[in-house]
Amino acid sequence: MFFIAFLLYTVFSFAIGAFLVGLVTELITLEMIVSYLDQYAKLAYTQQMMIGGVGVVLIVFWLLLVRRYARGVWRRERAVNIQTQQGQVSISLFAIEDMVRKTLETRKELSHIKPRVAISRKGIDIKIRGSLNHEINLKDFMASVQAEIRKKLNYLLGEKGDIRIHLAIRKLAFAAKQEVVDDEYEVPFRNY
Repeated sequence: MFFIAFLLYTVFSFAIGAFLVGLVTELITLEMIVSYLDQYAKLAYTQQMMIGGVGVVLIVFWLLLVRRYARGVWRRERAVNIQTQQGQVSISLFAIEDMVRKTLETRKELSHIKPRVAISRKGIDIKIRGSLNHEINLKDFMASVQAEIRKKLNYLLGEKGDIRIHLAIRKLAFAAKQEVVDDEYEVPFRNY
């Protein structure tokens, strides 16, 4: 959906830009616009409704694009709030992402770690993108990563909600296996 909205917005913006450039360079004149509007007025009612429907669809896709962009911007202002006897404690999502990043940087198996934390009604969603550097059993590795992060967050937040951790491996960067080179070299005519 995002791609379609972005594509339509781009095409629409390009069309408006081309129209304005055409007006400035006089490739499009006022007489051309008036004749087009005169032809449009002569169209049947159903054709006018179809053109209007396309316009409404373009506006809806543009609003979806703006909503998706705004959700990403507003997401950063959210925090996890914990009520204590002395008052309220607020922990930003940046702080949680930084804690996850620092926790996973100690592991040699992962590199280029990019965690994203989101809060939902059900709990905390953590999506971790990274590259895998070693050949490992991914299921066991994921279970240990989830357990470690869940343990730290439960200790930090005090068992607040469900914590879901998703790991997305974007790249496999295994080192090539090197052949073992024998230090002894063959002397010519050694066996004669």
